[in-house]
Amino acid sequence: MNGSKLKAILFDADGVCIIPKETYAAQYARDHGFDLKELLAFWDDFQSPMRGEANLKDILKRHRKAWRLTGDIDNHINEWFNVENKPNVELVELIKELRKTGIKCYLATNQEQYRAAFIREEMFVDLFDDMFFSFEIREIKPSEAYFKTVIKKLADQEIKLEHVAFFDDRPENIQAAQAVGIPSYLYTNLQDVKSIL
Repeated sequence: MNGSKLKAILFDADGVCIIPKETYAAQYARDHGFDLKELLAFWDDFQSPMRGEANLKDILKRHRKAWRLTGDIDNHINEWFNVENKPNVELVELIKELRKTGIKCYLATNQEQYRAAFIREEMFVDLFDDMFFSFEIREIKPSEAYFKTVIKKLADQEIKLEHVAFFDDRPENIQAAQAVGIPSYLYTNLQDVKSIL
């Protein structure tokens, strides 16, 4: 991409803008002495809150036994979000610099309502021009419907696709975005972003 034409960059959250050493679930399972595979049914149900079709608290209550939850659900959620509150500091600084040059930066991510609020109000306050959360769009990546909605939102801000770049750490999300015309790139490190500027 010709960097002079670049007007907007979309960034995924987990694995791109957020890089914890390990997931909260992995840490929690180890600390509580159970196999992470015991949460597979939870993750299946977790897709509904990410689509805005269910409430995470209700899903956690349903899987309380698998999580070995004995305490308050809200405390569990707060601990989860804080453990994974690990911004990619170098990328955050680059995003700040990009916005100073007039390039708009957006977060495009699969999130349910509570973590989306945490990201918006605690983790990345005023960092992005907008955030496209799956629970609001009611579609999750790698659904092409998710990306088509994002395209409409960008068009509302008079941003054409030829002036856009999207970074995600999952190949299936890159492929889905490319399928609907979004120039997309696999994120492995900061150099991947710098290479298109």
